[in-house]
Amino acid sequence: MGHEDPEKATEPNLGPNVIRIKPPPRFGMFGSMLFRMAIGLLILAAGVVAVYYSIQAHNDTNEEKPIVAKTFFTLNRTQFSAQRGVYTKETTIGKDSFGKRNHTTVKRKTIWAQDDARKRLFHSIGDQNDTDYLAYYVFPDYYLIVERNKCVKIKTGYDTFLASFGLSGLLYIRSEEIQTKELETGAEDEAFEEVNFFQGEPLIETKDDRPIPFVGFGYMDTSNSKAFAWQFYYPDTQPNNTYFEEYWYPDMVAEPPNDTYFNFPDLCF
Repeated sequence: MGHEDPEKATEPNLGPNVIRIKPPPRFGMFGSMLFRMAIGLLILAAGVVAVYYSIQAHNDTNEEKPIVAKTFFTLNRTQFSAQRGVYTKETTIGKDSFGKRNHTTVKRKTIWAQDDARKRLFHSIGDQNDTDYLAYYVFPDYYLIVERNKCVKIKTGYDTFLASFGLSGLLYIRSEEIQTKELETGAEDEAFEEVNFFQGEPLIETKDDRPIPFVGFGYMDTSNSKAFAWQFYYPDTQPNNTYFEEYWYPDMVAEPPNDTYFNFPDLCF
């Protein structure tokens, strides 16, 4: 007579064609803790690996794109624009019946030819045949103001002349796109160029009665190697009613100009 398995003795008869499924063995409290710790370590390791590769990818990106100093706008660059430069000036000419200020706008040709290494600059506004033509021949220790029939020598040089624009007070804000060429069908993307945008209060110290702007804007290429434009807005209290000024050089290139631009006229001798 054999011994009967007590577990089988207590199992009910399930009938034909029925399969009994037994639950898996339990790990117990200690086994469960080990299992949870293993899962936690795997999750932590995955997080560490993800952060590592994120940092590596960021570093690789920075190595491919050199970091550019974008702090302040500057005109201390070797750059040249002779064809498409435009100087714009808006002045207030009173108010209309609704109290809105009326402005008049004048646009004139301008040239900017700068050799920063040798501290030379030629800057003109207008055509030479215009009665109000104005040109500056700037050298390290002095500069000449040339009008149509007059030449005046000023005993301050290149650095002071550039500082007189006050553009060193403009802080880098963001990158954006500006239109530098005419729009052509099928080549719209080529008409725009990414630039660094600057904004701030111009740092101008002057003893004369020229207007002082309250805010300025500047636009340089993404490597800060050339300046495309700078703009000024003036308060309503200015005695000469200047409202807005813009120096716009869409064809500016980071190249030295020809030496002939620095040959001032005979009337300056």
